[in-house]
Amino acid sequence: MFQNEAVRRNTRQTAGNRMIYQEKGFTVHFRLDKGNELLRVEDYEVAAAEKFYAFLWDLARQQKLGKIVFPVRPYDLYLLKNERFVMEGYLDGFFAGVPGCLLAGYLQPGRVLSSTLAEEQRILNGILTSPRTPSKILPADIKIGPATENEAAVLNGITGNDPAQVTSSLKKGDLCLVARQGETVAGAIVAERNGKYQRAEITRCSVLPAYRQSNLMNILLKALAEKCRSLGFKCVYSLARASSYDVNLTLHNSGFLFRGTLINHCSVAGRFENVHLWMLP
Repeated sequence: MFQNEAVRRNTRQTAGNRMIYQEKGFTVHFRLDKGNELLRVEDYEVAAAEKFYAFLWDLARQQKLGKIVFPVRPYDLYLLKNERFVMEGYLDGFFAGVPGCLLAGYLQPGRVLSSTLAEEQRILNGILTSPRTPSKILPADIKIGPATENEAAVLNGITGNDPAQVTSSLKKGDLCLVARQGETVAGAIVAERNGKYQRAEITRCSVLPAYRQSNLMNILLKALAEKCRSLGFKCVYSLARASSYDVNLTLHNSGFLFRGTLINHCSVAGRFENVHLWMLP
């Protein structure tokens, strides 16, 4: 995987394809997201900023990745923000109560250019200036509760995650709530949990087509928010494709706050798309 012998020697792999590289002057926790051509930095300790930058840039080039993205604590901005990086988002409480500033660096000049951004921002402004629509009352025969491992195959059809991934997610403590109408699982919401930093990222929220007019997605989002607050989470956030009007509107109506746009952040059907960042206040 790593052509550089020193990088290979100083890197160890952890769960979930995450890796840790350490040398004198810095330690970095990262993930190689080949599908989206991203180098994702997930945590860091830095004393020697230039060595840190050089490692990230060289690693991304070696792996043919076009973008680097990582969250930085505000008091480290003076050390870590330079002409190579721009801030694309901000999340309150990201590091167990300390905010996270999402920096992005672009190795390919074309990666920072988005032909759809202006129109997406116009649509977003319309969403942000619209009054929030109150949630409908949940039908009496629909109950929301935690998912079980026995429902993994059913959740696969709703969330798009394969059953083994759902089972693994439940076992490691991620949050998954489902809406049931009798024996039917009508919808589900999944949040990846980070216990160290007391945060959760909502990665999936889907409902069956027959239930989409019932505002069930909005209800699931609010149920998950209540669950996260009861667990003492400091930060609950989600990413939404900027092209998806309905998802962004739902997050807005559910009380989420817009916190930035990540440019050409994900690859969909062979092209890069922008992603909006939302978080619970």
